[in-house]
Amino acid sequence: MSKNAEVLAMIDKCRIGKSVAIPHSVFPEEAEPAGGCWMGKIVKTSLGGTADVGILIAGEPVFTRPRTEVVNWVVEQA
Repeated sequence: MSKNAEVLAMIDKCRIGKSVAIPHSVFPEEAEPAGGCWMGKIVKTSLGGTADVGILIAGEPVFTRPRTEVVNWVVEQA
């Protein structure tokens, strides 16, 4: 039961339109961005699997990552 609650909370936190800060460690072969992370948004996509979410960084193609990883990148907006 608690596992279900954790999964539901993670899904809720990773909603489409949420802002994310993608750390440089995700793409270490790329030049490190100012501030050490790229800013992006969670978007709807048919790429990836059911446990993945789409991410869009301005000027780049959409890519997917596992929701369990992305949940740690969500930027809470006031």
